[in-house]
Amino acid sequence: MNMMSLCVISVCELVEDFCNVIMWQAISNIFEAHLWETELNKSTIHERPMLSLSG
Repeated sequence: MNMMSLCVISVCELVEDFCNVIMWQAISNIFEAHLWETELNKSTIHERPMLSLSG
């Protein structure tokens, strides 16, 4: 019985680690996408005054 419970505990820890890795990858992907989006916004903000003047 003890071996069985130890096995279950180790499997749960593996699953938890796996979920943490996936979660961190998702967070970093979202963060990178957000940074990339803000960079795009910065470049379009510089172009907007020219567009509004011509429009």
